[in-house]
Amino acid sequence: MRGMTNPVGHEVSDPRFDAYLLDMMDEDRFAGAALVMRAGEVIHAKGYGKATSELDNGVTTEFHVASVSKQFTAAAIMQLVEQGLIDLNRSINNYLPEHYRTQRWDVVTVHHLLSHTGGVPDYAVERDYYDVVDGFCLGDTVDGMIREAMATPLDFIPGTQHDYSNIGFTLLGVAIEHVSGSPFEDYLRDNILAPMGMQSSRVHVIGHVPTPREASGHRWNEELGALAKDEVVTLPVTAPDGGLVTTLGDFVKWADIYFGETQSILTEESIQR
Repeated sequence: MRGMTNPVGHEVSDPRFDAYLLDMMDEDRFAGAALVMRAGEVIHAKGYGKATSELDNGVTTEFHVASVSKQFTAAAIMQLVEQGLIDLNRSINNYLPEHYRTQRWDVVTVHHLLSHTGGVPDYAVERDYYDVVDGFCLGDTVDGMIREAMATPLDFIPGTQHDYSNIGFTLLGVAIEHVSGSPFEDYLRDNILAPMGMQSSRVHVIGHVPTPREASGHRWNEELGALAKDEVVTLPVTAPDGGLVTTLGDFVKWADIYFGETQSILTEESIQR
């Protein structure tokens, strides 16, 4: 991606990739946006299908990217490691508010949570106390999720197994807030999104108001024979484990950190970690 020659602000179409993605629409019911680059040049950037019932997907459509958000939470943790405020090998209890500490987690390190090897039982898809709107946890739901995890034995000895964990990143988000003194969304905006030039990105939090360019979630409706707005909560998410909203152009800026591009938010050592 070095020296990107054209910003992702307008559609660019390559017939080869276009044909491939149109086939995906037909065969796999794909809807979204796709970008292909070669030697720093955008050679294909185009939207496919519907963003909402009124709006087609395009290169500036804003998408909720779910668990892709976790790498941003990880980057925030590594920034705090660089500042000497967090030690990857110390228990997560050291970085949580006192009311979220439990003896069970004395052996669960920050590194365990980053690498999905902590053994903390994940939050469930449904609970009576959940306040979930369009798949996003609101109100006291996150507090309930954490307290439920605190009261449940670890699934395995930390570091001995790998088990994908959403709650682990929820806890990392709480740690970021506690250590930095800033709400998670403010920390991410000020220390990651803004420095990376990701002006069209934000975190979905309480009070979120969709913009006119924001895509709705869709799933295949067999009765209609078409993609329809997803009215089913398949998995509730919290801001640190799945709350990022971003665009193709912004994500290209983020991806630059993996290609050795000049950036100011992390050292090369932290990126490798």
